[in-house]
Amino acid sequence: MKRRASWSIQWGARTRAIRQALGRRIARISRSWVEFIAYAIQIEWMPDDRRKIVLDEYSEATAFEPVERINEFIYAHDPDVFSARVRLFTCARGGSKFITTVLNGTSGIELGEIFWQH
Repeated sequence: MKRRASWSIQWGARTRAIRQALGRRIARISRSWVEFIAYAIQIEWMPDDRRKIVLDEYSEATAFEPVERINEFIYAHDPDVFSARVRLFTCARGGSKFITTVLNGTSGIELGEIFWQH
């Protein structure tokens, strides 16, 4: 099994801000979307050089399409590839502005568990 590297991001007040933004909705958000949000924010906050190093390792990854591909199975299969796909998906939708819409509930995407569709 591949050893996962730490991204060395300091959370502190940022964690509190994210929890506050999600509010009570956090209890209704599926695990795959909690992971999506965490990866989206971590990668967004990375220094550009570190982000490039992390994402270059997964240059063959593609953005989630359709959105239903953001699910527990895909996350569990390979969390590192999932993180690269999160970045591609968020960038295609406006990057940090899209992340903000996910946090404040205006993205138009249901953050409950969406099961694998054939």
